[in-house]
Amino acid sequence: MSRYIYLFVFVILNISVYAQSTFYGNISTTQENLEFASILLKDINDTSKILYGTISDMQGNYRIEKLNYGKYLLEVSMIGYLSIADTIIIEQNETIRNIILSEIPEKLKEVIVKSEKVKVEIDKNSYYIMPDEKKNASSSINLLEKIPKIIVDKTNNTISSINGKKIKILINGMNSSETDLLSLNPNQVIKIEHYAIPPVRYANSGYDGVVNIITKKSTQGISGTLNTINAYSTGFGNNLLNLKYNNKQSQFSLSYFFSYRKHNNRTVDDELKYSINDSLYTKLKTGVKSPFIYQLNVIDLEYIIQKDSNFTFRAKFSPTLYLSDRKNNQNIKYLEILDTIIGKGLSVSSLNEFQPVLDLYFEKTFSKKKKLIIDIVPSLYETNYKSTIIETVNNNDTSLFDNNKTNNNKYSLITESCYSTYLKNHALNFGIKYSYFNSSQNVINKFGINYYSTISSEQYGYGEIMGNLNKIKYKISVGLSNNYFIENTDKNKYNFLIFLPSVNFGYLISDKINIALNYIKKPEIPSLSQLSHNIFMIDKRIIFSGNSQLKPYSSNNFNLTGLFQSSNFILSPEVNYIFAKNPILSNYTFINNYILETYNNEDWFSKYNLGLSCNYNPFKSNIFNLVFYSEVFRQQNKINTNTYSMYGLFYNITINLNYKNISFNLQYKSNYKYLLDKEINTDGENLLCMLQYKIKKLIFGIGVYNPFIKSWYSSSETIPNLSVYNKNTVNIFDNGSMMVFNFSFNFLSGKNYNETAKILNNSDNDSGILKIDK
Repeated sequence: MSRYIYLFVFVILNISVYAQSTFYGNISTTQENLEFASILLKDINDTSKILYGTISDMQGNYRIEKLNYGKYLLEVSMIGYLSIADTIIIEQNETIRNIILSEIPEKLKEVIVKSEKVKVEIDKNSYYIMPDEKKNASSSINLLEKIPKIIVDKTNNTISSINGKKIKILINGMNSSETDLLSLNPNQVIKIEHYAIPPVRYANSGYDGVVNIITKKSTQGISGTLNTINAYSTGFGNNLLNLKYNNKQSQFSLSYFFSYRKHNNRTVDDELKYSINDSLYTKLKTGVKSPFIYQLNVIDLEYIIQKDSNFTFRAKFSPTLYLSDRKNNQNIKYLEILDTIIGKGLSVSSLNEFQPVLDLYFEKTFSKKKKLIIDIVPSLYETNYKSTIIETVNNNDTSLFDNNKTNNNKYSLITESCYSTYLKNHALNFGIKYSYFNSSQNVINKFGINYYSTISSEQYGYGEIMGNLNKIKYKISVGLSNNYFIENTDKNKYNFLIFLPSVNFGYLISDKINIALNYIKKPEIPSLSQLSHNIFMIDKRIIFSGNSQLKPYSSNNFNLTGLFQSSNFILSPEVNYIFAKNPILSNYTFINNYILETYNNEDWFSKYNLGLSCNYNPFKSNIFNLVFYSEVFRQQNKINTNTYSMYGLFYNITINLNYKNISFNLQYKSNYKYLLDKEINTDGENLLCMLQYKIKKLIFGIGVYNPFIKSWYSSSETIPNLSVYNKNTVNIFDNGSMMVFNFSFNFLSGKNYNETAKILNNSDNDSGILKIDK
């Protein structure tokens, strides 16, 4: 009998020891579900020991399976919200716990987020903005300096990737621009999300990354921004005025941005060598100081209405007017066969561009798990371009004359719809995008009067799934793009179908260490300017034109990134590799006793680089901050039968010093020498020193661009062994040791309300004409 009692007790004990349960629920606020919240179960007797853990999915749901019965300490946390700790007893097959987190009060939030400055997610890094960073920033565009792989050009108020390509800008997910960043009060910014690999919806847009600025709740009432920076001794200025009025469910916004340059000391030097019929010709052009003028006017009118938190409508009208005039005076020395001839050269160009854009955005939420978005963007690109080149020799005989007038009207319509739904542990997004472009162009040059018209379109469908498996985060995307182009004059056309996969994997080694592996295939579509028939005279024996026979191609992009962070620094090494077959590159060919410079689909292009970024902040007070990025790279391309390669080094350093209401900023960008098509390009070094003082809502600043540097310059030089050697150098002496003054004023009044983020973002950025401005 006792044997059966012992057996019974043994079975009961084993059931209690090995019985397992499922623990699940939802993490949310009183208004929305929270993704990527941390859920930990710790040993009740030793809270330093984590027994189980997971993170919430896109819908805020979490689930822990095969959980032993017993008593645990439950800890739920998320940056920006008050953490919760509670004792929980698991004694059933299923245990449900739904948890509501409260947002941290603003003053306390700014102290807490210092402990984790970067949050690593599936396909992006989120950079949290410290109070001192907001306090001493004259505009929100300055806050992007803390992202090591983004270059902030304070001279032109633009941002780009390390290799100079475009960055997509979003504010709360809404399509935005550098102008919008200038108008955004830095105190409103909570964090900046950086997608080093663009999401699938942007895979066909030519962007080299995406930044999404997340802000606080909007203010009910009136808010405004005035931001100006102007030079003392030369024509240079960037000026912005923005006003917003929020009334319950509606918001009205008006902004005006005016940027101008008026340089009088700009020179362009050229060296040209080529051989025709066994005769060598050399032309040396020495630049004489010449004027360069441009104006950029941007007006933004925006209206937003939200109803019942499940419907949003936005209408944004943005007319842009760009005017530029440039003149190049040059002394010329011709070396032809046995003669040396002295002459003079003059090139003049003017460009007028008018682009009104209307963006209509609709968003409807059917339930917490389903959402439909529609975006409609019609636009017009009206362009007038004139250029004249005159070269004369000693006796005032004209050796070269070319006069070009181009009028272009381009109409475009971009529509996109996206449907999102959330499953148990996954998020699904599906979208379809249609783009239509119609361009008509009148060209008058020495070859006659010509009319060209082109029609192009793209149908792009995409889908993605993202989620997490314990410490592994993943996103898998697929896109399918069909491009159509027809040129009505010569009946040139193509129809190109491309499959665009994208894979992102991240592994969280610990709270402070993360590695990520990314792959994306990007389409590269020839622009209408590259396809243009317009012809320019570079020399009396060299002409430049587009090529309507170009075909789209695709590039394969691989990325491996690590991220290590502590309380004082963030360190991120990375390896990148890019390969493209049949890329569009420019080259020279011979045709009818002329040398033709044009674009062709060449053999291949590749680039790999090793990069290291660092954000170092040794003091809790943020009195000193260092942001550093450096990369070494190798580029190769194959044109015809020749393979060209080059190695390069680039680095960017930003130092910020802050003490009470005084801040000092130093930004240095090294020379950047890189291979572009058939040329080796060099962007000159840049140095900026800025001292600012803040009085309440006012910021006054004084700074110097390029101190101790004679001029800012850029150059291009053809790679060896081509049929033509051409070196071009541009110097802007006005930008050397240029003193500037900055004034910024931000004001807010009223109460806060929630604002829904815009997800789809479309615009047409290709004017469609070919230009030769240098």
